[in-house]
Formats: sequence, structure tokens, C-alpha cells
Amino acid sequence: MAAAAPSSPAAADPTEGFTAVRLGERNFQLQWPYDVKNSSRYSFDGTVRRLWVFSDDKPHTPRSKTKPRTEIRMTLVN
Repeated sequence: MAAAAPSSPAAADPTEGFTAVRLGERNFQLQWPYDVKNSSRYSFDGTVRRLWVFSDDKPHTPRSKTKPRTEIRMTLVN
């Protein structure tokens, strides 16, 4: 007698527990390597935000001990 295949759990809603909020440019804080222009690591075409990181990039401040990164921090601003 063969064992029954386990049933797969129902897919969870990835938005469960989140509240939709409108985000404007004031909500975005961009961090990029301190020794380059932000336009060399970030673009926004009105719909899609693109960020680039290279392995030899510096952190976002000279005092930072982080590894290379370009990131957007989002804050809730009224």
C-alpha cells in the first residue's frame, strides 16, 4: 500500500498583516557609496527604482563599517 502524498498547505496571503500606505519621494532616503554620485548607483523612471552595487564600492559614509551597498530606506512621513 502506498502512502498518500502530503497535501500542500494553502498559499498564504503575502499581504496579510500589512497596511497599504501611499509613498511619496519624502518617504525614500537613498544611501549610496560616499565617493560617487547617486546617479551612478540609482535611477527612477517614475515607475521602477533601480539600484546598483559593485563589490569594490565604499559604504555610504567614510566612518561606516558596512560592506558595499546601495539601499533605500523607507520612512512613514505624514
